[in-house]
Amino acid sequence: MKRAVRKAMSHNERCKDCKVRVKELLEQLYGQVELNYRFRIPTKPEEFRNNPQYEILNEIYTALQKYRNFNDFVRASYVDVDFYLPDQNIVIEFDESQHFTEARRIALLHYPENLPLGFSPEKWVRLCDSIQAMDNDPPYRDEQRAWYDVIRDFLPQLAGIQKTVRIFAGDMTWCTLNTGKFEDIKKFKQTIEDNPNPAKPTKISPWPTKTENDRYILDAFIWFEYLLNKLKLQYLIDCFEGTFNLEAPYLKNPQNEQKILNSRNGRAFKAYFNMHIRNVGYEGPLIKDRNPGELKVVKDITELNELLKQSITTSDNWLALFSEYLLIKTVVHEIYVDTVYEENKLKYGLPTLEDLIVETKNNEKISLFQGKKLRDYIINSLLLGIDPSGNTPSQLQKAHLMHSNPGSFDRFLSQRKEWVGIAYRDIGKNQPNMKKENLASVLQWDRNSLCAFDAGPVFIRKRKEFLVPLFCQSISMYDKWNSTLSLREKLDEAMGNDVNILVGSYWEYFLEGQNLNFIENNKHYAEIMRKIEKELDARFQALDVAELAEIYHHFSGHIEMPRSISSSQKQITRAKPVSSQGNGRINQIADIFEKKNTILPPVKRRIFNNHTQIRFYHPEWPKIDNKPNQSIYYEINDWNCYGKKEIRIEIQFWNEFFVEIGEKIHEKSEFIRNKMPQNPSVEWNTTTSAGLNRLQYLYQDTANPEQIAQSMEILIKNTQEMINEWLKAKLMGHY
Repeated sequence: MKRAVRKAMSHNERCKDCKVRVKELLEQLYGQVELNYRFRIPTKPEEFRNNPQYEILNEIYTALQKYRNFNDFVRASYVDVDFYLPDQNIVIEFDESQHFTEARRIALLHYPENLPLGFSPEKWVRLCDSIQAMDNDPPYRDEQRAWYDVIRDFLPQLAGIQKTVRIFAGDMTWCTLNTGKFEDIKKFKQTIEDNPNPAKPTKISPWPTKTENDRYILDAFIWFEYLLNKLKLQYLIDCFEGTFNLEAPYLKNPQNEQKILNSRNGRAFKAYFNMHIRNVGYEGPLIKDRNPGELKVVKDITELNELLKQSITTSDNWLALFSEYLLIKTVVHEIYVDTVYEENKLKYGLPTLEDLIVETKNNEKISLFQGKKLRDYIINSLLLGIDPSGNTPSQLQKAHLMHSNPGSFDRFLSQRKEWVGIAYRDIGKNQPNMKKENLASVLQWDRNSLCAFDAGPVFIRKRKEFLVPLFCQSISMYDKWNSTLSLREKLDEAMGNDVNILVGSYWEYFLEGQNLNFIENNKHYAEIMRKIEKELDARFQALDVAELAEIYHHFSGHIEMPRSISSSQKQITRAKPVSSQGNGRINQIADIFEKKNTILPPVKRRIFNNHTQIRFYHPEWPKIDNKPNQSIYYEINDWNCYGKKEIRIEIQFWNEFFVEIGEKIHEKSEFIRNKMPQNPSVEWNTTTSAGLNRLQYLYQDTANPEQIAQSMEILIKNTQEMINEWLKAKLMGHY
């Protein structure tokens, strides 16, 4: 038995492809995967004295000490995990033979029976008995490895993750699994989810997205964040690739020191756009062969900013939305970059708090907070890890305003208990005086905080959740502000669970190179930035937000749409006269369908820029490789573009995974047609793209739109439950 297990393990321990394949399968099933993710948490039992798990952890640690009388085997102040799934907030450990030791067995036998685990402790004990691995380099290595595995198993209680799931490397030859083969994916999925406590996707956010409007405004903010950071990378690419205009007033002004990065108040970025500067004039264009004003990303940012401005200023929840806007545009830059500069060492912390409470010192009359004054107030709140839109805690600790500056920003944050009460008290007093009048003047992406574009960081959130509550919790709960780590290391740890920093402070990333001479002599950075741009694109895609056109369409019925919306988007977001042909017809049909259908659970609507198709889909149904077109969905299509005067309603099955259910639905095609008004024609497998099977019902484009909309409802109601049950049986996504 022992020999057979070791033989099975030998392949896996030599095969580098096995772990690679596991990562690929995890990505296919669950989306984004972080490899060798580091949790910087306490690792010594005495550091958990205030944690409810202290007694059991101390008991396990003591048992390991008694095993071979090694008393001091903890060296690291963190634990690394094999795979971290940020969207599900779970850890996957790939356990090879060296983990199955007598020390590990001892630790497992001390686990409480009610401890929720993502693996079978009984199986792991049996493997320890059979494998009996031993590693004496250093002599206490078995105890050390077993203890770190304990910390990983307790991560749900210590770090707030959902589960730690373990898979045994010897259970199968992982590298032979085919990511394109359904049976292999099913087999792998069962391995992950057939645990005693399988890890299921969960989303917990202090700002819940309960309504469709909540979800769309969140998607709009994620788009805004993505586009702003894409523009930061575009600025870097243009600087390293472009030809500088040496006659530009910015470069000829000696006070500017020809700084291209980390310029004073973002002056270099302003010169890049040749923006007008008060009392100075125009200092650009900075680069001869670039016209950033014509970039698509700039136009998209401008239009989206107008949409957010309208949404924020008309929302009852405007203060929370305004805080999200400022966190994305300003606060991440300010806390991650500005606080670390040596010259700013004493400018953040106590001065931030003093600015926050200035209105109520000495019993002065509280004035209104609006416009620029409100913007600065919110920024100061967020820098201290306080959500200004949240409820003031009902029980505030006794606190006072410090009379002397404790020093650096991190030192101040380490003394949070001493001042947070007074901060919350004053925010509570000031909230009734916060007004959304004049907000439009500060809701401008190209005014204020432009230094973020030439100083960094480039970032994107890790989860599809509002960032403000997560950010404030991370800053306020971080417990190492007073440690010997550098402020940069502390910020990386504190913010690392919420945001991906792709390019940090430019001062550090480019090794303090910032002027024209450095840029001219380091052109190779352009290619590096393009690779990072691809990573940004991939991380954004993994967040699975709605298309911009769909977002504009949603808000067109709720707010006055911005005048700057491009012509292609106007066709989607503004009402159009209905003709007997063309895309006006399918919009009319879709609107009738949305208004009158009684489908449960409700389907979502997606608009396409080609204006000839409108899609309805269940978001819970799976997307193969996370691609929207690799799924099952319903559509209304205008076939005038193919020279046929027809409107077709259809169900589409993309990808070989769905051939089986497609055939089952096809068998019901006549039954469904007989329920539809006007007895439409029916066609099957009329593919215009490889890998697509579709069942279509054909109406003349002059047919009654009410009846076509009714037929769409009949099609969905007579197929969705059958499809959903099939997906459930195949262990794929379902509602």
